[in-house]
Amino acid sequence: MVAFEILRTGHEKMARSLLLKKKLKTAEELAVMDSNEVEQDINAEYTSYKIGEDWLLIPNDKIADFDDMAEWVRR
Repeated sequence: MVAFEILRTGHEKMARSLLLKKKLKTAEELAVMDSNEVEQDINAEYTSYKIGEDWLLIPNDKIADFDDMAEWVRR
């Protein structure tokens, strides 16, 4: 688990869409937020896992359920 970072343009677009879809931010709020603020809000609401160049985001209130279901194969 690592902190979510915007590494690609698509990451920011999808993160902003997620914040809007989940009603964590309004369109007006998102319009004036910089990318650092988007990252901070995602990290406040989600536990993130970097997988390749993409991110898996789990809502913080569901992380215990996720940990019970997930099986990790690590190096």
